[in-house]
Amino acid sequence: MNEKTFDKDILIATIDDLKNNPEACTTVAGTTGDIIIPESYPGEKLSEFISYLYENELLDLNYVDNFEKIKDKEIADYTYEEACTALTKIIRADRFVSGELYTCVKNGSLVQVLEKILEFQDKS
Repeated sequence: MNEKTFDKDILIATIDDLKNNPEACTTVAGTTGDIIIPESYPGEKLSEFISYLYENELLDLNYVDNFEKIKDKEIADYTYEEACTALTKIIRADRFVSGELYTCVKNGSLVQVLEKILEFQDKS
């Protein structure tokens, strides 16, 4: 069904950590010249998950163009591929927008995307 297959146990463990561990992702003070900008600081599980994504080539290489097509869509309505695109956008956006990963953890959008991916994994 799907080209990219996630390890269900890793997804579940990551979702559980994000929901129950207040230290799953925090911020640290980064500096740019004289300005202090909070940067995302993923905890151990989230760091392992991000490494897992890269090592297994599970990220959408064309996520910028693909996310543009779904940016106004509700997460609940995502297809599997769209959820993968959204996940990539969240992970990669933190490189360009300081604290974006932290924001997506705290507002619950990262968990929602992971749960959507898990939903499709359960069907395959």
